[in-house]
Amino acid sequence: MDRVRDLLARELLVLVRSTEETEGGVLAQDTDVELHTVTDDEGRPVLPAFTTKEALNQWARSGAPFLGLPARVVFDLLVSDATPWDRIVVDTNSSGSFVVTAAEARALLNP
Repeated sequence: MDRVRDLLARELLVLVRSTEETEGGVLAQDTDVELHTVTDDEGRPVLPAFTTKEALNQWARSGAPFLGLPARVVFDLLVSDATPWDRIVVDTNSSGSFVVTAAEARALLNP
């Protein structure tokens, strides 16, 4: 749980989908985006999130659009009823990857 708690003070990078063109991968400030989710091995939708641009680029194609969001905002989204995913995989495909569940995020946001 300490790794998850430590994330609250950090920024997480999340991939996004947009119907608008980007300039060099940079989205305009008022661009509507959808967070890019994937399906895990058990068929559940999950949100991949990354602690560094290097970790993101190891997993996603170079130049893929992404946003840097405060981890607290991502956790708020995780525990909301509006999202179809109930877990975040942090730094997926790396030796230090780990999962944050909605229950863990809720416990940290509402101690």
